[in-house]
Amino acid sequence: MDTDDDGFPDPADRDSDGDGVLDAEEVALGLDRRRRDSDGDGCEDAPEVALDGCSDPSQLALLRSCGVAEGLVSFTWEGPGSLSAASLRATFDHDHIPRMQSQAVSVVPAGGAGFARDHFVDVQSGATLTFLVTMPVFIEPAAGRVGSLVLEDGTGSFVDRGEIFVFGEPVCPVPHP
Repeated sequence: MDTDDDGFPDPADRDSDGDGVLDAEEVALGLDRRRRDSDGDGCEDAPEVALDGCSDPSQLALLRSCGVAEGLVSFTWEGPGSLSAASLRATFDHDHIPRMQSQAVSVVPAGGAGFARDHFVDVQSGATLTFLVTMPVFIEPAAGRVGSLVLEDGTGSFVDRGEIFVFGEPVCPVPHP
């Protein structure tokens, strides 16, 4: 059996479900090594273990994969006033991390706000902005915190901050014969 379809049979796979938490650690923590979300609460095991849950929407949790790693991150604009524009910028703790791309995906409540591909416009106080963040495959650094996110206004000034975490091992599937 190969639960996570990574080309490694479960007995030889250090992370059978591909959730970023090694099987030995899942067993020690009483988690199910065959389910990415052991307790079924919608928060996968890696961020639940490392970040004490998925309760902070400004913490971006990316699971390393052989394709594109992606995740959602949200910020709430508390004012005062409105933001003419809001975009996301990443700074990384290591030089060899590939470029991140962000896409503006929702603003709630919308009010008069709108969005272009990578930013929001005319954001009113109390609105929550959600971005889809994607990054290409990368092997380094080790799992854990890899950088920070900065929400900027239309002039490039700081509005809010979040963090970027990477989970999982850099393992790609082996082609089946």
